[in-house]
Amino acid sequence: MSREMRPFHFAFHVRDLDSTRRFYGSVLGCREGRSTETWVDFDFFGNQISAHTTGDVMQTQPTGKVENLAVPMPHFGAILGWEEFSAVADRIQTAGIQFVIEPRTRYAGQAGGAGDDVPPRSERERSRVQGLQAPRARLYGMTRASVAVIGAGVMGASAAYHLALRGSSVHLLDRSAAAGAGSTARATGGFRAQFGTAINVRLSLLARDALRRFPDEIGCDSGYVQTGYLWLARTERECQALRATLRVQHESGLPEATEVGPADVRRLNPAVDLDGVLSGTHCPTDGFLRPIAILNGYLEAAVRLGVTIQWDTEVTAMKRGSDARITQLEISRGTITVEEVVNAAGPWAASVAAMCGVSLPVTPLRRQAAATVPCDLLPERMPMTIFVGDCFHLRVRDGRILLLRPTPGIPGRPFDTSVDPEWIEDVTRIARERIPVLRRAVIDRGSCWAGLYEMSPDHHAILGPAPGCPNLYLINGSSGHGVMHAPALGILLAEIMTDGRATTLDVEALSPERFARAGAQVRPEPL
Repeated sequence: MSREMRPFHFAFHVRDLDSTRRFYGSVLGCREGRSTETWVDFDFFGNQISAHTTGDVMQTQPTGKVENLAVPMPHFGAILGWEEFSAVADRIQTAGIQFVIEPRTRYAGQAGGAGDDVPPRSERERSRVQGLQAPRARLYGMTRASVAVIGAGVMGASAAYHLALRGSSVHLLDRSAAAGAGSTARATGGFRAQFGTAINVRLSLLARDALRRFPDEIGCDSGYVQTGYLWLARTERECQALRATLRVQHESGLPEATEVGPADVRRLNPAVDLDGVLSGTHCPTDGFLRPIAILNGYLEAAVRLGVTIQWDTEVTAMKRGSDARITQLEISRGTITVEEVVNAAGPWAASVAAMCGVSLPVTPLRRQAAATVPCDLLPERMPMTIFVGDCFHLRVRDGRILLLRPTPGIPGRPFDTSVDPEWIEDVTRIARERIPVLRRAVIDRGSCWAGLYEMSPDHHAILGPAPGCPNLYLINGSSGHGVMHAPALGILLAEIMTDGRATTLDVEALSPERFARAGAQVRPEPL
């Protein structure tokens, strides 16, 4: 097999697309490409296959004679290197799928036999497969690797799942006693693609695709519902800022985001006092999700793939070798020998990075939320409504109206998550001025809470290998967008760690080295 083989295209009928996506996407790890209601394309190990529901399923008969086996005919497949073949076989077995013929070496020792040195397709050849653009992680083997993920919040859970999906042996470590004890459970559950930079828009689109697949791929409901985000401008400067971000959104693949006038605002959210409102933007595919459902879904799916989770386990030190790589973690229960480490420690990420001498510009920032007593003053599916000037926003969740407005944290106490009574009074006053029906709402002070954002200097995630420590990988600094972007960042980190680079998206804008580059300018996310 000295010459390169050309990629093929093969179309066939299937019973339904959901189970087809589960097998080719979730189990085999094939990237999904174009699709309609009746067909879907996949990148099948560098080849294009197309599954259609518009005809009878192909029938097979065990009429093929190979050695002493009766092989189903017709059939198709991919020629893989031995490690990749083993990883795919392991994934199929883990998923509980029964083999018609168990994996085995045929024609052992003969030319063309399984296990011979079969060169993989070149990157050039893989890229020639037409139309396969969507973000499905390809399954590559890291079966002998040992990856320790520090932090079992939604970011660490996503990273662990997507690494295990690619064959990595993963240990997920968290100092909490159980899931949901950190920042993830304190998120308000918004999801949006209305950002002001291309990378954040594209991260949201990638995450949105993953959330839509969540029931089939992960096995539970992520809670993603499309209720929309409604941004409101009350000055001409704010109007111009929204129009500028709208251009970025359209250029980045979000055509459904539109500018709206006062009449549109009244239709989208009749509760808003339009006095002073000049214009706004609205995206109907933005909405809400369930942070804990996503966290638990990723954790359970990761365990099914063989991930080991250790609760009540704190990393206290890291040992590095002469090549600057981390070789061992000291934990509260002993030591772990590692080949790679993922820092998914959220607001505490800087202290984890410092254990191996890495300076990580991530700082915690308190965000407070006020909640009313359960009421029916506003509908549950009201769009998240945000005033650009001071970022006051509100939504309805489980019958309670949540009121939010960002403020600086407490000086000298960055990890303090107490709720400021004066802030509650202030945010309640603003809410009653701008949403008059809330003058009848009662704040449940016992249900108000605060959580921590993990802020980077430019309010964008930090993703990739840490400068000065090549086997420490960072997935930090999402700056309030962690839950919504966790599916996307987990996919991308797994690509970086197994393929050497992210292939689904260009993530240069998220490079950990960007802040140290000569002439670098910090431009925060405008929305």
